[in-house]
Amino acid sequence: YKKRWERYRAALEEGTPALALFPEAVMARAFWESLPPTARDGGGWAMWLLDRKGYAGELCCEECSWTARCPRCGSAMRWEERRGRLRCVSCGERAPLPERCPNCGGLLMRGSRPGLEALFERAEGALRGSCGSVLLFQNDEEKIPTAEELIKQYPHGALLIGTRKLLSLCGGLAPSVIGWIDAGAEARSEGYDARARAYAMLWESMWRGGGERRAVVQSRRPGAGWQDGLRRGWGSFWTRELRERRELELPPFVPMIKITASRAVAEEIAGKLADSDMDFWQSDEDGALWVRTKRFAALSAILAPYFDISRSGKAFPSVLLYLD
Repeated sequence: YKKRWERYRAALEEGTPALALFPEAVMARAFWESLPPTARDGGGWAMWLLDRKGYAGELCCEECSWTARCPRCGSAMRWEERRGRLRCVSCGERAPLPERCPNCGGLLMRGSRPGLEALFERAEGALRGSCGSVLLFQNDEEKIPTAEELIKQYPHGALLIGTRKLLSLCGGLAPSVIGWIDAGAEARSEGYDARARAYAMLWESMWRGGGERRAVVQSRRPGAGWQDGLRRGWGSFWTRELRERRELELPPFVPMIKITASRAVAEEIAGKLADSDMDFWQSDEDGALWVRTKRFAALSAILAPYFDISRSGKAFPSVLLYLD
């Protein structure tokens, strides 16, 4: 890391590059050193972005490995320390924070995948007084202020911590630095287009709203895989991405269908898909069924009964076709 840091610092003094990739161990220092002197002295705007709300993405037992799951849909529940509760990342179901493990009664509960609340806690302690105010916006049950409101309340600027939705403020605030925390998290999600969404998200942060800025990207594997395209551009990214999609038979080469339904209906549909030898899997994130097929007639026959008028009193499944 030391050599990587020395190369980056030399590049900063020369005025290049606009984008730097760093592992977690040096993220805070790289982000801090990339700020212009005015922001470092408590003036100007900067953003630190993490698309993971709450204190931690999951809560689990250190003794038996039990993980908090939603009683309604079975998805993971995030730990929200500020509100003292758990909340489902898919359906929004809420539950109190357990004092003991519901499975084994153990007292050692651990949060994994730190979220915005944990990031704010650390940043506030380390940077307050050195980068103006440190503000947290989770845009969950609270409205993000407008750029004009923020400038009026914090005329000397601030470090804003939140999700990618903060990018909507770039035009009014013109942040000098945007720091992406765990930038690869989006690319690790289950969608077949996860890497393309992650790439577009980081690329947008470089130009949205205009003005000069640096993007500092924290990553577990800096510069590897899809992130290599951040230095080379969209052409390089899509050349690699489409080659891999062809090999894995993903859109635009083979259609993908996402089916979202209640847990009971999803289990029924999964059984029929298996009986028909359909290539499918169920998401661990939201319980949705992903089907990879060109056999539309067979799939239509499986789904037709769930859209019968007799089921109008119940929720119909949601079916999305991805062709790209």
